[in-house]
Amino acid sequence: MPKVASYYKSIVAEVMKYSQNRHPASFMGMFDCGRDYVFNLLATVKQVKKEPLFIPIDLTNTQGIDKKICAAYAFGMTKKINKSYRFDSFDDLFMGIHTICQTDKITLILQFGDKNDVSIRLLEHIYQWENLLGDSFNWIIFANYEILHSPLASQTIFEKVIKTHIIPIRLLETSDSNQVFQNYREYFGP
Repeated sequence: MPKVASYYKSIVAEVMKYSQNRHPASFMGMFDCGRDYVFNLLATVKQVKKEPLFIPIDLTNTQGIDKKICAAYAFGMTKKINKSYRFDSFDDLFMGIHTICQTDKITLILQFGDKNDVSIRLLEHIYQWENLLGDSFNWIIFANYEILHSPLASQTIFEKVIKTHIIPIRLLETSDSNQVFQNYREYFGP
């Protein structure tokens, strides 16, 4: 099992804090800053029952298309909860999330690939779900800074969902970079 760089551990801890406090946040960095790696760490993190359930949703390559977004949610929820989900619409998706929120608090961990994966309809639904589900529902976003240059960035709902609280993901310090390099070397060979 590879060792995780201390900076990445601190990002995971910060995500946990925001999840437990029920505050949405957006973790953003430049290309190749480790955002994908941290998203994957969160997708596999072992959680205790009292913590909100992380549901990782990878929206990469959805191009903001409703059907692809619903499929990404179904995949993420099926993988995390070990129950088969299929959503044909945002209404179906809400009913699935609502059912889970009746017994568990959830935090959606949303990963946007680029600015073209943003959908105003999705952002509107996320904001509505927060109002309808209250403390049972939260979200954390992972994205590159490029998302701030989306044609939708000037819309109010973008401000409320994505720009609520931006936390930068920095490049690694030398010691952490060496740890990542060592992990790659062990995995791929010299």
